Amino acid sequence: MSVKLIAVDVDGTLITSDGQITEETKTAFHLADQAGIKLVLSTGRCKVECMELLQALPEIRYMINCSGASIYDLEQGRELYVEGLPMSLLRQMYEAVSSMECLFELMADGQVMTDRKRLSNISAYHNPYYIDIITATRTPVDLEHLLETRQEPVAKLHLFFRSPEEQQKARTLLEPFGLPILSSVSENLEINQPHVDKGLGLQKLSSYLDIPLAEMMAVGDNLNDLGMFREAGYPVAMANACPEAKKSANYETTSCDENGVANLIHHVLCGTLEQLRKER
Repeated sequence: MSVKLIAVDVDGTLITSDGQITEETKTAFHLADQAGIKLVLSTGRCKVECMELLQALPEIRYMINCSGASIYDLEQGRELYVEGLPMSLLRQMYEAVSSMECLFELMADGQVMTDRKRLSNISAYHNPYYIDIITATRTPVDLEHLLETRQEPVAKLHLFFRSPEEQQKARTLLEPFGLPILSSVSENLEINQPHVDKGLGLQKLSSYLDIPLAEMMAVGDNLNDLGMFREAGYPVAMANACPEAKKSANYETTSCDENGVANLIHHVLCGTLEQLRKER
């Protein structure tokens, strides 16, 4: 059985710890594309947050965005699927954490909408790499007005905090709502509908592209990658992955700072993938 599609997480997987795409990764993506392998971004980010990556890696045709709530066909320029959170629920969740200093962000329509007042105080958040991303990609809004007036569901709720301790406090406040709460870094929380995860995104792409899940590879490093690890025939963890991700994967490649994705693709193309299989 061969790998026909590779779905790759972004943070902690595709890019280095300082947010770069290496030349080795660019070359590997080109070679995989030439070999007929479909390349997919599978990320908690929304479309606008991925544009720089897509420019660097033009071989990518599809995106699983917002942790599985949205699927985008880049060539056709259209969303293939979206599954959102109702605004009535988001209003309640906002009330639960409104006293905390955080970015309460709504991901919808390919953009990230953030309260303009809190966005103006972004320098208080102590993660320079993510501050740069937020500054470059957010749409400033009057958040309370948006919460009162918007009717359409939102693909995903994203919260960003000043510290891991504040993130944990907010998690405790939001857990009673009964929704899955994931994170990709220690300062953020990502919330979708209970049945939405990256695994659902793979299922939808499998049906759309007529590629069996057994012939798909999923590469990731964190809790929000477990859904696609569950579905893919070839689940691969990075060496820098969290313990839960490593436990769920059948294969392990080198870290994001050691060209882990490029090395993995090399093994796929050379027919030596079994060298990366983990011992059970």
